[in-house]
Amino acid sequence: MDEIHDPVGFGIYFPNFRYAAGDYFRGTEQVDPHRYLQFLSQGGIHALLLCAGINPRVVDLSELPARPLADLQVLFLTTKGMLDTDTYAKLEGYVAGAGTW
Repeated sequence: MDEIHDPVGFGIYFPNFRYAAGDYFRGTEQVDPHRYLQFLSQGGIHALLLCAGINPRVVDLSELPARPLADLQVLFLTTKGMLDTDTYAKLEGYVAGAGTW
């Protein structure tokens, strides 16, 4: 049996799944609750897609060649506000090729 995926991508960008120094309260080992909820929201978006009957392809943007992105009609991606230049170039090419980001 082959799993059927919709032409929807759920982008994984691993720097978003790590806590950085700025995610903690200054001078403590306590994660800022807002940063923690932001972290959890990534799984919530994936769950929302599944509950809506959409089976997205999970794609690692840092290792993915640009071509498979063109097969997606929509790409869901969360970010902490920065992307490395190679990943940004892939996404820019995706949008220029009529993708929705």
